[in-house]
Amino acid sequence: MDLAAARAELGDRGFDYLSAPRMDIMLNNARNQLEDEYPWPWLETTTTGSAPLTISDLKSVLYVVDQDADQILAGVDARDVVDRDAGVATAGTADSWWLDGTTTLRTYPVSSASLLVRYVRFSPQLTAGSDTPLIPERYHPVWIDLAVIQAYKDSDNYQAAAALQSDVNARVGRMMEIYAARNRQNQSLQVLTFASEDW
Repeated sequence: MDLAAARAELGDRGFDYLSAPRMDIMLNNARNQLEDEYPWPWLETTTTGSAPLTISDLKSVLYVVDQDADQILAGVDARDVVDRDAGVATAGTADSWWLDGTTTLRTYPVSSASLLVRYVRFSPQLTAGSDTPLIPERYHPVWIDLAVIQAYKDSDNYQAAAALQSDVNARVGRMMEIYAARNRQNQSLQVLTFASEDW
């Protein structure tokens, strides 16, 4: 479903009085809300380039490979790369990576290594009517429902918003369960990181 179809669906749900720009805000906010709930696999992508590497849509890093040395680099906090004598200017073969700000990935020791980065991205804003979200089509109804919740709140119908939010929460929870356990091989060796220690 592209943005134009999503606007039409939002209108058909009782909000046809909203302007297209207002609908776009609600639909983009709903897309962001759903995508921020979990590191969904449809947001994963790979990029390559020489260090330091700027990745404009970077949300979180899954792994970094130094392709020159054919090795995986360890992720470290920016505070851990300060050399007591030379700051972060120490040059050499990289053994770790760190984020400088929100979009620049640097190596330590400093190098110009050719990197391969697998990461979770922020998806692009939907602006043109033909723009389609990265969300799989089977989950577009959840996306639309999240926009409807915003529209209910905008019209001060908090009771309807709360009722629909409860339903959406259950559906998003089920989506998270599905994607958390896609690897069915060697399940006994896997750890569910979202489960309570009391379970």
